[in-house]
Amino acid sequence: MKLCGVVEGDGGGFVSMRSRNFQPSVDLADFAGIRLEVKGDGRRYKLIARDVRDFFGLAWHCGFDTVENMWLTVDVPFDTLTPVLRADVVRPGSSDYREFKRDTLRSIQIMLSKYELGMNELNQTFASGPFALEIRAIRAYKQERDPRVMKGQEIVKKLEDGDAGGEGPGPSAR
Repeated sequence: MKLCGVVEGDGGGFVSMRSRNFQPSVDLADFAGIRLEVKGDGRRYKLIARDVRDFFGLAWHCGFDTVENMWLTVDVPFDTLTPVLRADVVRPGSSDYREFKRDTLRSIQIMLSKYELGMNELNQTFASGPFALEIRAIRAYKQERDPRVMKGQEIVKKLEDGDAGGEGPGPSAR
C-alpha cells in the first residue's frame, strides 16, 4: 500500500487512509501491539486504531517516525495508544476516558497530520507539499522483536549523527 500525494497545511493539514470496519471485529487480546513495516519520507505519521463502530467516537492515536527512503519495522505497543475524541486528547479522570479494548479492534487508519495529538501540539515534521509512505505490512505482535528496539526519535537522531546502526532493530513508536 502507498499513501502519497500533496498535502496542504493551510485550510487542511492532514491526509489519511483507513480500513473499513472489520466485520466481525478483530480480537487482539493476546497481543502486545501492532507492527508496521514502512518506508517513509522522514516525516512523523500516526497510527489510529478504533475499538468502536462510530468513526467519530473515541480513537486511539500513536505517532511514529520514518526515515527517508528506508524500510523500518515500527512496533506500536497498545499501551502507548492515546485516546482522542474529536481532535482532543481524553485525559485520565475524564468521563470519556477508558482503556483500549484489545478484543474489539474495529478499524485501523494511517495519517499524516500537522497536529501530533489533538490540536494543541504541532507535528514538527509536517510541511505542505509532496509526501509518501509505503506500507509493506500491518500485523499484530505478541512481544517486541528485540529488547534493544529503539524509539522513533532515537533512530532518526542516530542517522542524523551518521550512525546508521547497521543490523540493529527498527524504531518503536513513542
